[in-house]
Amino acid sequence: MKNNYSYIEKKVKGFTLVEVIVAITIFSAAIIPLFQVFTHYMKAMQKISEKNAIILAKKMVVNYMENVNIGEENALTGQYDFNDFFIEWESEESLTHVASDHSKNIISAAQNKASTSSNNQMQTQKIHQEALEKTDIPSNKYALYKIKIQAFKKEKKEWFDLILFKCPLSFEKNTNF
Repeated sequence: MKNNYSYIEKKVKGFTLVEVIVAITIFSAAIIPLFQVFTHYMKAMQKISEKNAIILAKKMVVNYMENVNIGEENALTGQYDFNDFFIEWESEESLTHVASDHSKNIISAAQNKASTSSNNQMQTQKIHQEALEKTDIPSNKYALYKIKIQAFKKEKKEWFDLILFKCPLSFEKNTNF
């Protein structure tokens, strides 16, 4: 007996080429934004890591500078090498105040008088000197130093800048400015 069908239909298991291309297109359309999000978060984590390293380095610099006596002549400029970076600093005296318990009123009056004059700095120094000569009491000299610090990575690449203010105390009698 002959079969009425001249051919036999077979079901083929698997995907056709069109189905594979559509699946790849859908997969790539979904995965590309995921890669972009992943890349964005990796860059953000890198920036956070860099900021944390700078914060830690600034704390190290501040701790080191606490032990430097800026009031000494040879400490006005300097440098220090940490393991991963090094710093250079320059300092300048930005404010000086001389006082003792008994001469505070004289010096405060002198500062008020000098603040109204046009030649402020020289006038203030002259009045301070006059106030100190009138009293024979040991005075405390308070000097506020502005310290400009630059930190560099080992590759000589500038990393960050930091400005500190430090007030070393020295006891002197009849301080000359």
